[in-house]
Amino acid sequence: MKIDLKEITESVFEIQTITICQKFREAAIIYSEEASDEIDECKLLKHTDALLFKFTLSVINLEFLWRISEKQSVVDLPNDIEKFEWNNSNSIIDAAFFESTIIQIRAFIDFAQKLACVTLGYTKPIDGTRDFYKILNKIGGSKSILVKESFEEVDNTWGELIRSLRDKIVHYDLIKTNHEYRPTLKGKNYEEFAQELTNSMFYFLIDLCKLLFGIEWISGTFNEFKKRYAR
Repeated sequence: MKIDLKEITESVFEIQTITICQKFREAAIIYSEEASDEIDECKLLKHTDALLFKFTLSVINLEFLWRISEKQSVVDLPNDIEKFEWNNSNSIIDAAFFESTIIQIRAFIDFAQKLACVTLGYTKPIDGTRDFYKILNKIGGSKSILVKESFEEVDNTWGELIRSLRDKIVHYDLIKTNHEYRPTLKGKNYEEFAQELTNSMFYFLIDLCKLLFGIEWISGTFNEFKKRYAR
């Protein structure tokens, strides 16, 4: 099974950099300019770039999973399926990219929390999600309430699932798979499962643009986005 890793990465860059990440970063710049001295522009852009980095890594890993699914077929299956996860070539390639996807999306949520706090004028370290909500309660105000509600909605839909999978991967045990063809989780192949999570991450990024920066997301190219905001 041969996959061109450079081609996959460059194809993701072409889409993510031009149509998504540049628009989000431009929204952060607009916000920092309008906020003037109230916001630490350096930290704002630092956390924005970190958030977009995790977003892009997640999408690249997802694309790897889809390419793997296209390349693999029943013909590739060995006659005797190996017993152990570490010795099962049919699932270990998927697992490598799937686990990385989960870890990157989990980091994306962490950086989203940090970025949210910076837009609220809080620049100190955050010690986990519980600390994040405590900080929001201390800050108070209408924006802080909206931020809390938005992140709580994420937690109640897909955020807690991401945390659970990440903790299982890093601290506890393997994510068990079946070996009949390709590994599955909750009845879905890894690429299908990861696609749903990545879609949720993307829609949350769009929501953050409005929530944190007060900038409506504009569909289309980066140039169309700039034209809409007279950049």
